[in-house]
Amino acid sequence: MKKNPQLQKLLSELTNSPEYNKLALGVSGGTDSVAMFLLMLNKTRIEGKEMCVFHVDHSLRLSSPSDKNFVQELCEKHSVEFYSETAKESDKAELKTLGTEAWARKFRYESFAKMLSLSNADLLATGHNANDQAETLLMRMLAGTSWQGLRGIPEEALLKTAYGSVRVWRPLLKISRPELEDLLKSEAIPHVEDETNISDVYLRNRIRHELLPLMEEISPGASRMIMALGEDAALIQDELAVKAEKYLSANCDKESGRLKINRKTETSLRREILRSWFTEFLPDVRINRKLIERADELWMSEIRGRKITHRDFSIVTDRKFLTLQKI
Repeated sequence: MKKNPQLQKLLSELTNSPEYNKLALGVSGGTDSVAMFLLMLNKTRIEGKEMCVFHVDHSLRLSSPSDKNFVQELCEKHSVEFYSETAKESDKAELKTLGTEAWARKFRYESFAKMLSLSNADLLATGHNANDQAETLLMRMLAGTSWQGLRGIPEEALLKTAYGSVRVWRPLLKISRPELEDLLKSEAIPHVEDETNISDVYLRNRIRHELLPLMEEISPGASRMIMALGEDAALIQDELAVKAEKYLSANCDKESGRLKINRKTETSLRREILRSWFTEFLPDVRINRKLIERADELWMSEIRGRKITHRDFSIVTDRKFLTLQKI
């Protein structure tokens, strides 16, 4: 396969690959996933590894069958195995309950799990890139996240579905969307465009088409700087998480969840301890900034018997411990 300097540059900027025997790519037919297809085609052939492609048709657009045909033809042209899943009406039972985006993600990863089993692939690569990372971080900022939410999209993840676990790798997180577009142009490789990516109905698309371009105009390279902030936040989060787990191991009763408090503990660590505490003993509760702040105030309170209530539980202090109580 003919190689150009731009392709070689982007190959060198891929995130570190986990170990795998056979790599599957989630390819929609859009810019990001087709550029990933080209890069992974080169990478796997250089390494002598197997590769296949997964395509998911959510059956939400009239044009989706043509997207599937496009991806299948791309695979046939390059002698790559192709697998696909198409949503039936029976698959859409949860569409209204979950909402379009959440349902689509759930169906997509359940489909990936099925295809992993069929193909014997052991790792799935997706086309998330630096712009996706910046969009995700901006969405979280606008929703009021604390710094813990700034870690963004991880390079690797293990996602559990009703049809098995999906080991995910995101090789393009350090590469911008314009770089991927330029790669396809330089190789004269076509792609399809999902019309919902042009619509400004969804928050992500408004950030993609309005906010980020404005930020790039004001400060070129803004997407990469936002991504770098996320990487810094992840490092801090990882360090605090280790300290929080040590504190919980030494100061929390594993049966009752009763937590011994030390008012000399620094604020950032206190809040990470509380976050870990809630995660372990209240796994079904959505943890937000307000809950953490209220619990932190309780931690520092000198008033015995003071409590806060959140949904179906209360947190009570006796000045030395925090105790969870079901209502």
